[in-house]
Amino acid sequence: MNAVPRNYLGGDYSRYIDPIPDLIPFNIKSIREEAFKELWWESINIPSNIYKIGAAAFKDAYSNKIILNEGLKEIGNAAFIYCSSLEEIRIPDSVETLGYNCFSQSGLKKLYIGSNVKELCNN
Repeated sequence: MNAVPRNYLGGDYSRYIDPIPDLIPFNIKSIREEAFKELWWESINIPSNIYKIGAAAFKDAYSNKIILNEGLKEIGNAAFIYCSSLEEIRIPDSVETLGYNCFSQSGLKKLYIGSNVKELCNN
């Protein structure tokens, strides 16, 4: 397994690391665009130190369960696009912005949106 460079998580590098529960170090604050594109991982737990999930961060990811924790503020455009195995997700109250097509073409059947969403992006 390769180590994650300090303060960096995203891009093509993520294809070469083993996804383990402690993958995202505490000093990481945001997940970059396409960071976990095409990731096959049964369950994903986004820790509370993450305040932003970038555009298409989990594009085509295969996961039955994605847990978003309080502390998250923004979910980027198409963050979970094409996640066909994802059936349910809860957006925590701390989230203020949901990007365009966040869950487009996913298997989502249940979506719970927190009470503080102030912006639903449309571009």
